[in-house]
Amino acid sequence: MNKTKNNTQKRNVTPYKEELQQKAKNTVITKSLLKYHYITERICDKGGMEYKCGCCHEEDDAFMNEWATRQHVNNLKHKKHLRMYKRVETLELHYEKAQEKIRELEKKLFEGACSKRVKEFLDECEPADTIILEEETREHKPSGAIITHIKQWEAGESTFDELYSDFCMWSSNSFNGDEYTEEIKNCMIEYQEKNYGLILGENERNGTRDEPRFDFKFK
Repeated sequence: MNKTKNNTQKRNVTPYKEELQQKAKNTVITKSLLKYHYITERICDKGGMEYKCGCCHEEDDAFMNEWATRQHVNNLKHKKHLRMYKRVETLELHYEKAQEKIRELEKKLFEGACSKRVKEFLDECEPADTIILEEETREHKPSGAIITHIKQWEAGESTFDELYSDFCMWSSNSFNGDEYTEEIKNCMIEYQEKNYGLILGENERNGTRDEPRFDFKFK
């Protein structure tokens, strides 16, 4: 009876399975092999290592032992998945490079067309009145008295946020400049410096570069 069972098992072993087992015997688990096949490893609870394939296994799939892993990397189904996985990875890399190229082209577009539009907008602006800003601070004396200090200084009337809002409206809301806010701000600061002079600093006429004030406004 045992002889019959052994014969049945041999008949069930196909040439492909025999070849797979032979390849598995000749396969050595190395770091480079695991990396190439997108296989992660970890120490299992019972000791030793166990493995999971990143292109074939879901997160909740059980890890494989070493022998199963050696078979897995030679399995035709895995090799098919691996080719697809590497192809997708290559396409994603090309996509990232294409997106980077698009961002470069968009920046060049701004430097050409958009900066021209900002200049056209600024040419329609007119001088603005000087306003007085003030800053109030309080000093607490040891006696309990509170002394209030008020510092006043002349400043440009328009803030960047106000002019930026005017620019978007002037563009009939067809221009989304959110990605180029700093470039637009720099254009306005250069315009201020060229036409009205520029004094930057805390409590200075034109504020700071982060929060500039301008001596012009949109009509």
